[in-house]
Amino acid sequence: MNSLRLNIQPGSENYLPFAKKKLGQLKERLAADSFSLCNQRIIVDDDKETEIFVQSAAGIDYIRITQKSETLKKRLFLIYVSGNSQGVITGINPTANHSGANYHVGDILTIVDDYGKNGTIKVLAVDSSGHVSTVALNTAGVRYTKGIKLTTGGAGYGCKIEITSATELDPYYELLYLPPPNGIGGDYRVLVYSFDDDFEELKPAGSVLEGLHISDTGTGLNVQSGQDVYYAVLANIYTYNETIDNAEFMDTGWNSTVLIFGANRIVGNSYDYTLAKKEVAIGDTIVIKYIPDKANMIKTGSPSRHWYVLGPDGYVEQCMFFRKQQLLGTGVINQELSLIPEQYHRLWKHEIGYRATPESPVSTGALIGSDYQIGTLGADSSDYQWKLHYILAAIDKDTALVKTVENNWTKGGSKPYSFTINLTVTNRWYTDPGGQWYWTTDTYIYNGTTYIEDDEVVRTEILKIGGIEIENLTYTESRYMQGEALAPFVWIPGGWPGMTLVSHTGDAHGGYYDGVESAGGSISSIVPKYNASLVVYQLPNPHDGRRSDAHWESITIGTKGEFKKSGERDLHVLTFDTSPGYDGLNAGGGSPLNAGGGSPLRNFIIFYVKSKVNYLNLLETPNVTDDRQAVPIRQTIDDPVQTTYYMAYRTGGGALIKTDLGNDIRVASCQINGKDMVYTYAVFKSDKFSHRIVGHININDGTRKEVTLKDDDTRLNNFKHLHHAAIGVAGGS
Repeated sequence: MNSLRLNIQPGSENYLPFAKKKLGQLKERLAADSFSLCNQRIIVDDDKETEIFVQSAAGIDYIRITQKSETLKKRLFLIYVSGNSQGVITGINPTANHSGANYHVGDILTIVDDYGKNGTIKVLAVDSSGHVSTVALNTAGVRYTKGIKLTTGGAGYGCKIEITSATELDPYYELLYLPPPNGIGGDYRVLVYSFDDDFEELKPAGSVLEGLHISDTGTGLNVQSGQDVYYAVLANIYTYNETIDNAEFMDTGWNSTVLIFGANRIVGNSYDYTLAKKEVAIGDTIVIKYIPDKANMIKTGSPSRHWYVLGPDGYVEQCMFFRKQQLLGTGVINQELSLIPEQYHRLWKHEIGYRATPESPVSTGALIGSDYQIGTLGADSSDYQWKLHYILAAIDKDTALVKTVENNWTKGGSKPYSFTINLTVTNRWYTDPGGQWYWTTDTYIYNGTTYIEDDEVVRTEILKIGGIEIENLTYTESRYMQGEALAPFVWIPGGWPGMTLVSHTGDAHGGYYDGVESAGGSISSIVPKYNASLVVYQLPNPHDGRRSDAHWESITIGTKGEFKKSGERDLHVLTFDTSPGYDGLNAGGGSPLNAGGGSPLRNFIIFYVKSKVNYLNLLETPNVTDDRQAVPIRQTIDDPVQTTYYMAYRTGGGALIKTDLGNDIRVASCQINGKDMVYTYAVFKSDKFSHRIVGHININDGTRKEVTLKDDDTRLNNFKHLHHAAIGVAGGS
């Protein structure tokens, strides 16, 4: 038999018998429907607006009776997840396990592990081909395990290193929530705060929120809040993911399922309201309509954050939205400038699927887009391009949160370029006896060909919700490689093989060749970055000082190699929310999201991250001037990748507002409930926790306020955590 917990406001005891009767009916329903939790909220039409809340769950029954005579403030709650910072790298093998290629000394490489984060190494030594030989630990990261690990970043590819030691990870465990009165959460700690409309401060208001149900099947931190019913999907240390579109290094979206440790884990929140049938008379006909069943929430299989929309009459007209895909083809794509196909991918036609009611057949909503891959890579790759669409969440039949990634080669391939050398040589001759000097002048022309690799790829990433563009990123990679066309040579009197004599003036009068008196010329080409010169100099005979053995070393076309990466890329969504479905997605309540043909979402909040890259590797052998050997010039720019987090939101159909949140925030969580939009995230500095931001946006007037917490609330005493906290909001009017 369940224990009964009472929370009765003084003066409302006369409603207790009625509440117990309702509780009994609720328990019958709980048993009949095999639910693990059931509750009901009743508003009594009296002068005190009495509110009765009854709930039955495993092991406990609960009754709460309150009246308007008590000032009821809004409540905000933070759910902290237990955990420790484990898997810190303490040692690596300084010799690379696999050397890779094309790396440079000083490259910073990120260590890839299933759950590891922020671990990097620094390249200390490479050979002439960029094969890594020696590395050193740069940052220790967290959640790493020992073993051979792949790395990413730097100028090259394929380097693997060995982690020889790391702090031990705790054994894998399932999270356990202990509801009141038996506990205040085992692996969770729920802190409740009250606040007024001005949101000047948060006042502690207990450690547990009645009606809270927590599931540990998630990979993120999300709370679905309704009227006295709250579902939280939280994650343990092994399955938390910072983004919803790249969970476990896979292409995912809201409510995607990923298999981790033999168990299915949900990305986002898989909970929402059920829909209840209602018989409605239309003329002489009784039809079945659906309304939100606010008293119950169950796990749903739809991939949508909100899975229904109400029509103007208050009845469901769209529900159970999902990503509808039609396979167009399969294959591999080349990322950026890579000439090696590296990512297997399916190409899809993306639409939104939905049902008019839970019992209706599947209908097709808006076409989001079709993936494609065209062109080929080869001697001329300028026609190669591809585009992929990612539906991160379906909002209604016409609207989705969508990311697109596009890769376009604007220049590509190895192409021949012609050049012309014009050469004029004046030779000196002498007669013996007599010592008479004579000069002859010869003009030559040489037509040659060299090959130049000149590639450029532009990558575009766009994030949109409905018709509103949240972010548009452009990233460019370019590669220019020009080899040496003609090596230096020793002049042979009478010409250079391959050169054509154009004119000859003067007479040697049968004299002896003394050497080059002077030489000059020019080189012409239409090559944009051509690096060439024509240089002459003489070498006296070391034995007699005469110039009869003089050599002339003339033509060098210098080499040039340039590899650049610049721009913004790697756009990912951390979390988001839209107006709850039961309130309607447009102002006025109940009207469809895109009523009238494409009107955008009025209220939403999105957290996302992007990276900025600036890299240059230039190796150039300049034109030879007066020296026998040119000295190569190297220029390197390898700025650290700059990661920046953003919050974008919109209230009441107003302007889109974007805020830069800095370079290191963690575990963002947000929720919209009624006219309240709340959010929280942890700010880190130098990889250490600095403070927590808790924000509130009033949807009615757009006012935004924030408070700062240090996560030092006494209710967190003796509770180990990594500052991972989900947020929810409820109560008030």
